[in-house]
Amino acid sequence: MRGASAAQGDAHQTAFFCADPATGKRYLLLSAGKRRFESPIDEIEFEAVVTETMVMNALGRAVPGWLRHANCRAIRSKDRLSAGAKAKEESEELAVKEEERRIRGALLETVEEARRKQQPLSRTTLKKAVTGEDRVIARHIDKLIQQNWIVEIEIPKDKYNLTNNNRKRFLIELTREEKTAFETGGLAALPADKTVPPLTYAMPRRPDSVSSAPPPGAKE
Repeated sequence: MRGASAAQGDAHQTAFFCADPATGKRYLLLSAGKRRFESPIDEIEFEAVVTETMVMNALGRAVPGWLRHANCRAIRSKDRLSAGAKAKEESEELAVKEEERRIRGALLETVEEARRKQQPLSRTTLKKAVTGEDRVIARHIDKLIQQNWIVEIEIPKDKYNLTNNNRKRFLIELTREEKTAFETGGLAALPADKTVPPLTYAMPRRPDSVSSAPPPGAKE
């Protein structure tokens, strides 16, 4: 390695110390610069380690203390590149899972909030209410319905008059207990305040009026 004096200017090897954001570790690169000899070692990897131990304070009492040091090991450049690629892949997978959790949580929360406001959502309106790519949002809605965390209820035409023919179904969100009950007993096992369509969607049909004419064969 080159020093500060001119006598050391013609070095046999130069090295560079750097940090790799992909792995979160520091490296001494031995093959990135000049090297006038062959070596199986391309780099030296440094990993910070923090160890907790008990130490004596100024009053002679044992208190927790922390010691930081570095572990180092000789590696080849391809090992660092491989570790970096793996770390990046794991980070991307984690980011995807976090985004999936965000979308699922947002969908469930949005469905329940709309129901409480007596303005339940359909698949289409729910997809527009949550930020994200339409294709991804639609896939998560379908999955939540398949898993019975969201139930799509069709308004029975024999019991209700629709206020809007385009709103024939609405969505409700289930708690864990309601999900178990639904999987066992269907819609009848769910609370009525969740399954009955709000007046903004449908009006209950009036029962057929009873004819005042006497039945056939009856005496007046």
